[in-house]
Amino acid sequence: MAKYIEQDAIYRKLEERYKYSSGEAHQAYSQAIDDLLSIPVIDMVEVVRCEKCKYHIYDSEYDRHRCNRLLSTFKIENDDFCSYGERK
Repeated sequence: MAKYIEQDAIYRKLEERYKYSSGEAHQAYSQAIDDLLSIPVIDMVEVVRCEKCKYHIYDSEYDRHRCNRLLSTFKIENDDFCSYGERK
């Protein structure tokens, strides 16, 4: 599975180290900042799987997982997800 990091968090760390460095290290941090800013960023939203969603319910009467938000009558799997997912 791919992992993503927040560009701003890396930038702040590099900028902090850049401020307190000198000589070759100063230039290396400057180059690292330039490289970081030249990489395209992806606009994304973290997916919340059904099993970790606050709308997920296990219906023991019918032995199935359901979505309480959508009041679904269809069976969902724990690793399913939708655009309404919110972490518990």
